[in-house]
Amino acid sequence: MPESSYIELATDITVTCQSFREEADNIAKKHGHMSKWTCTQLWLNPSFHEHQHVNSRNAFLKEKLKEANTGRERGDRFILPQYIVIHKQVLLAEYWQLSPTEKHGLIAKVQAAHGLKTVPVCANPKTVNQAIMATFLKMDQDVLDGNL
Repeated sequence: MPESSYIELATDITVTCQSFREEADNIAKKHGHMSKWTCTQLWLNPSFHEHQHVNSRNAFLKEKLKEANTGRERGDRFILPQYIVIHKQVLLAEYWQLSPTEKHGLIAKVQAAHGLKTVPVCANPKTVNQAIMATFLKMDQDVLDGNL
């Protein structure tokens, strides 16, 4: 990459950072929050970030590791770093022999698996506790009133 491209890239990044900071300041002023807090919220907000894209290399490695671990007992299974160290040359050779269609197929498999996953919903412990307490209070009241 020529030096002029690096300078242009650095300039674009600087301008983008400045405009982000200005937008965060505007939001902070509008809603009465501190600028630092607003920036943090923007970075933590999952809708602000694009989800990471699946790449064919990781999908390939995941599939090969799954194949290697089929039939193995729980304590005897490979972990990914160990598997890569042991089979690095074979994995590289097999990966580079994949056609673009096969690579896209691997990506599609992983994306389909991600689509089938259900996200667990976490209940608020305080709310659950309040609901339980209300139920027991109602039961106690029914017993005292003789409504059983």
